[in-house]
Amino acid sequence: MGIEEEFLVVDAASGRCVSAQPLIEGGGDDLVSELNDCCVEWNSPIFTEAAAMLGAAVSVRRDLVRRAEASDRRVLGVGMHPNDDVGATIAPDDRHERLARRYPWASVNNVVYGMHVHVGMPSLDEAARVSDLMRPLIPLLVAAGANSPIRGLEPVGAVSTRLLLSPLFPRTGPPPRFGGQAGLDDYIQRMAALGVIRDYRDCWWLVRPHPKFGTLEFRMFDAQSDPVQSVRLACLVRLLAETSRRNGALMPDAEDDVIIEEIVTAARDGFAGTMFNGAHNGRRIGDVLIDVVGPVLDGHPDAEFLQPLLAEAARFEATRSVEDFLRQADLAAHV
Repeated sequence: MGIEEEFLVVDAASGRCVSAQPLIEGGGDDLVSELNDCCVEWNSPIFTEAAAMLGAAVSVRRDLVRRAEASDRRVLGVGMHPNDDVGATIAPDDRHERLARRYPWASVNNVVYGMHVHVGMPSLDEAARVSDLMRPLIPLLVAAGANSPIRGLEPVGAVSTRLLLSPLFPRTGPPPRFGGQAGLDDYIQRMAALGVIRDYRDCWWLVRPHPKFGTLEFRMFDAQSDPVQSVRLACLVRLLAETSRRNGALMPDAEDDVIIEEIVTAARDGFAGTMFNGAHNGRRIGDVLIDVVGPVLDGHPDAEFLQPLLAEAARFEATRSVEDFLRQADLAAHV
């Protein structure tokens, strides 16, 4: 498994967005720019053990915090800027500038920061097949990875404002059903022939079979402040993907509109939200996550590490105060 983590870079005094380029240029090849110039993204190596991934994540954060302080900057791990992203600009990159021209409204108003998890698969065909099985699980994962409850220095009545804004870009919800690599290839070729996309990189589904890496990529998580939570989420989706690949669906699939409504509910209410899927209609998202994960976690090497996630799913805590959220969002508080 591997992770991509996007961090927001702000001015230390004002908290406004500033360029992340000094941190990118001063780091290694695993630090890259993203759509907005105030974002630095870490692309991790490949890991098989949670402890090794956690050690690397802490090390990267420590280095970013140190170099940010040297240039009067702060680094935040949060799904979106708590103060409405004032000052964000497009990163100087041909692809990012093309996206900004094609989707100007989204590029200006969807200034967000996420964490993506790549889970290794035996083949792209398996990745596309397991993608189909992950569709009904997406709302559970949205609730688990929510970390953007504040915008404009006010709670907005949602735990993941980032997810609620994501439809400003197309192809950002649940993936189509592919059935395997042939279905994925056919979709990409048809959309490219019509001019809808250039290639697979213009598909931003919340779960995406990745043709370049042959992985299954999970894209629903907000950026995380605490590296422990980042690694827990990575281990969670690896567990679900591997179990589904071996044993079949953990939940019955549903129509796109049902899954989308559950995603909105999860982004708004987190684990306290309710499901609409026929098999779990009216049940709390947190309870469904426990029912799905609990049986497959028994005896698993990551069981003890993942138990705090299930404990969190069993309760619902009110949205944090602005002050507490800003304090916890600062990477310096976690390294």
